[in-house]
Amino acid sequence: LAHAVEKKYPGILLCLSGQLLVVDAGNGILKTDQALKEQAELPLFLTHLHLDHLVGLPLWPYLFSKEHTVRIYAEQAPLHQLFAPPFWPVELDKLPARVEYRSLQPRQTEGPVLVETMPGCHPGGVAVLKFSAGGKKVVIATDCTLTEELKEYLLSFAEGCDLLLIDGQYSDEQWEQVSGFGHSTFTAAARFAKACGAKTTRIIHHDPGAVDSALFQAERTVAEICPSCAFGKEGERIFL
Repeated sequence: LAHAVEKKYPGILLCLSGQLLVVDAGNGILKTDQALKEQAELPLFLTHLHLDHLVGLPLWPYLFSKEHTVRIYAEQAPLHQLFAPPFWPVELDKLPARVEYRSLQPRQTEGPVLVETMPGCHPGGVAVLKFSAGGKKVVIATDCTLTEELKEYLLSFAEGCDLLLIDGQYSDEQWEQVSGFGHSTFTAAARFAKACGAKTTRIIHHDPGAVDSALFQAERTVAEICPSCAFGKEGERIFL
């Protein structure tokens, strides 16, 4: 697991039926895989526009080639309002790659992949994403509080998915102090994974203040609740 002091923020690469898709743009995307560099066009899906999910975008190596096109799918306004002086010296539109903006729709396609969205529960809003292709389904539910109302819809949305990536930032002991922060506990995430029948689950968006020893202990706890659950780890590859 990435140690807290390294501050690893979200960046997910999916490959379904040969289609590459990137989800969120934390500093994890700075380690761009060679497979990405060989793609002339890439879709980037942003679950929301909080800074920990964007911090890697201005320096993303993929954007520094005029041979590349990035389609940015986001629920909110284009990013030029943030990535411009005085906050950043170079606008995204001024980088060599071509940048296109698309709005997130309830259903859309990227190549052979069907992408479905539903709203999560997070301050300012967040999109829960489902990617389906080749008989496989991947659901990403980061930055979500698993309220009873949300679970009613999310259970149906994620039912039987092959891979569930779900927010479980806090422990039960922390919850009283952080219940309004827009995240969930790792035990709640594990219970949800078991309820929806996900074949494989990774709990993501770990508490930045947690050290590895605490995360390893928490991982043992969630595995007792749901044997398909583990904690997401930096650089991990999951084959469906």
